[in-house]
Parts: sequence; structure tokens; C-alpha cells
Amino acid sequence: MQLEDFFDFNTEPVEHIRIKGTRIDIDHVIVLYKKHMTPERIAEYFICPITIEQAYATILYYLINKNEVEAYLERGEERFQCNYQEHLAQPEHPVVTRIKAIKAARIAAGQS
Repeated sequence: MQLEDFFDFNTEPVEHIRIKGTRIDIDHVIVLYKKHMTPERIAEYFICPITIEQAYATILYYLINKNEVEAYLERGEERFQCNYQEHLAQPEHPVVTRIKAIKAARIAAGQS
């Protein structure tokens, strides 16, 4: 078995690398690893836990391909920031505007 056999490498609809047989991207495991969580603890962390072997494989893949994986993580962060800025640029939904107006009116009237 090759190390890459532990993962699904996808480019559509967006680039992501998932642990095979799960919906967990390697990003999540790497973040926990960088926070000094052990592979055993990482395996238990998720609601649908991954195996200890999957946790070790993800960390090993990261360590062997550190430059490529860091670039992948950067691209993901850039995509997230771009999507977030697009979200912020959208006009507020009328329901949110109405709720804010009701809340402001209650505060002005001295209610909580």
C-alpha cells in the first residue's frame, strides 16, 4: 500500500485532499497536529473518528510533502478569504435588517 492510497485527491468543485472513506480533509488533521495533538487523540477527535493509521498517514504525508502541503493549505486559505470577502460585500438580507430594527426599537424602549 502506498501512502497516497489513504487519500482522495480532488480538484472539482474545488481542490481538496480527503482521508479516504471519510469526509475529513487533511487540513483538519494537520491543524490539530500543529497544535501538538497526538495522532491517537486526533483519531478520536472527530464525531466519526478516523483510524490511528489514517491519522499517522496524514501526518506522515504532511511531513514528507511539507512544501507542497503548505502551498495547498495557503491556496485553501486564500480561497476561503476570497469567498468570505464576497459574502461580506453582499447586501444584508431583509430579514436580518428587520430583526436588527426590532432589537434597536426594544433597546430604545428600555426592554431587553
